[in-house]
Amino acid sequence: MSSGAWIELLGTGAVSAVAGAGISAVFGRRKIAAEVRQTDASTADVIAQTAVTLLEPMRQQINELTARVAALEAENHQLRDHIKKLEGE
Repeated sequence: MSSGAWIELLGTGAVSAVAGAGISAVFGRRKIAAEVRQTDASTADVIAQTAVTLLEPMRQQINELTARVAALEAENHQLRDHIKKLEGE
């Protein structure tokens, strides 16, 4: 092969390599963007599920404490009434 043919062959190979790299970069970017969106969605699902799991025990505790406050307020009211009766005697 002559040196001109070699140069032409190398030039064609170089152009093909650059074109291939460019196409790969475009599709690679799209793939990465899709993977990032999928990861974000998956992370959001995990966070939401964790929040739901943690909230239920807290709701139970709030309900128990609300009932306890109501009972203590009733007891406090009864004791105040009893004190008033004792003071009146």
